[in-house]
Amino acid sequence: MQPANDCCCRCGSPCQFVARHRTLGSKLFTTESAEEEDPTCNSKKLRRVMRNNMSTDPTVSKRAIQKAAEEKLFGKFNVICAKGDFSYVAYTETYCQVANDDVTCYAFRPM
Repeated sequence: MQPANDCCCRCGSPCQFVARHRTLGSKLFTTESAEEEDPTCNSKKLRRVMRNNMSTDPTVSKRAIQKAAEEKLFGKFNVICAKGDFSYVAYTETYCQVANDDVTCYAFRPM
């Protein structure tokens, strides 16, 4: 089964992994294995891209994050940004949720 990241930003439910099946070998040879345990972000590079491209406007933020992520991380990314609460479930292996004082964004590489 593919990994699912189930999260709700700015709400009472904690983020969690749903149905994660990994083999010992894949855990031993992954370069970012320690990051995988954070249910809000498993990529330092994506987190850095998001922080550098977020503003107080969700529309501007989502477009800037998507453009920068695709240029710097060499792949297609979906990006959701909002003011206030939102909830999501995504089948992905690369994801990150970042917030500033006004906006929360979630970016992920689709499978």
